[in-house]
Amino acid sequence: MRATGIYLDKNRLQPGETLSGQVTIRTSKSYECNRVVLKIIGKERTERAAGETNVVEEKHHINTVFTISEGGVVPEGVSQFPFSFRLPSSLPPSYHGRNGTIEYSVRSVVEVNWAPDPLSEESFYVLQEGPPSPHEIFDVRRLNQTSGHLHVKLDSNAIWMNRGIRVRFMVSERSRVKGVRFEILKREEALCQHHVVNNHETVAFEFYPISPADFESWKDVQVGKTLDCQLPFRGELISVSYILKVSLDVSLGRDPDVVIPLEFSKDVPVGNVLDEIERDLWRF
Repeated sequence: MRATGIYLDKNRLQPGETLSGQVTIRTSKSYECNRVVLKIIGKERTERAAGETNVVEEKHHINTVFTISEGGVVPEGVSQFPFSFRLPSSLPPSYHGRNGTIEYSVRSVVEVNWAPDPLSEESFYVLQEGPPSPHEIFDVRRLNQTSGHLHVKLDSNAIWMNRGIRVRFMVSERSRVKGVRFEILKREEALCQHHVVNNHETVAFEFYPISPADFESWKDVQVGKTLDCQLPFRGELISVSYILKVSLDVSLGRDPDVVIPLEFSKDVPVGNVLDEIERDLWRF
């Protein structure tokens, strides 16, 4: 019996932290090995349909190979080989989306002659320290918008985990109005072979029914009170951002809407995000 395993001191790290652990080799009989190799891989991958086939693009953020033992006789029983590796200070977070993934792993290989190389692999997760700085300067005039009979006001476009965002709105008098829909949408952009694929996913939803007594009166709604999601980020191939979409639900007519880009508050509690990232990754 020849087997190898990887045991990490911790499997959730931030950029710049040290990944450490040990490679364990178990064998029921001693044998010669050439060396024990460790590979640390961080890869961003996108995929899209192109006719009857799929095309793929990949970018490596980490692709490091080093020797942790020069080889010799592996004795019967259990042998352990410690390792440590400092992660680069700028890495995108682990991510699993509709058209792309960002994954990190450690692989160990025990190189031997005339037999299959015992190997093992263990994933680890890279987490964000906090929300990124705004990519563009936000136009504060977008906090106060009107679309048809729908009027929307925000104090700020900043959103908080597990608190959401407060939205003020008013509906001018109009027939066949059923209510107002409020959505926080996650927007994923995946670049794959010079083509950008966009996907939207609703991560928070509220509906406010409207009666004639509500016309011409400002109302308040808290959207995303239990919001717990991936922080926005921008990788080389994948980016994630969020928008607020407010729509007037009108029977037999076009639904006017207002769309406002959102930014996560800098005081977002990172600890709340770490478990969500891992849950997202295990869903697939």
